[in-house]
Amino acid sequence: MTRRVALYIHLVVGDPAALAERRVQLSEYAQAQGYEIALVADDTGPSDKPDRPGLGQILAAAEAGEFDVLMMLDPWELQGSLAQFRTCYLHLFRDCGVELACVRHAVCGEDGEAWAN
Repeated sequence: MTRRVALYIHLVVGDPAALAERRVQLSEYAQAQGYEIALVADDTGPSDKPDRPGLGQILAAAEAGEFDVLMMLDPWELQGSLAQFRTCYLHLFRDCGVELACVRHAVCGEDGEAWAN
């Protein structure tokens, strides 16, 4: 069975060319890994801003079971630091049955074990 992936891109500065480049990078990587792309969402602006529309779209889709894997280049695209990421999002995605795949950095759980990459 093909696994469904959501791609999330976050840049602090609104740069359409950089967003497009990251979208292509993630899409090509996901397809090469055999994923079916179910959703692509992006945001620009500070990573500590909680009301990002793309992130809201990702969270709602995760809770609805619309994808199996959330893929980003780096885990801090969700939150500014790995510690903040673990505190804010790691358990939420686990509770929804969503795995995380970060292309450039592994995501480690509280026990130090790599969760997904």
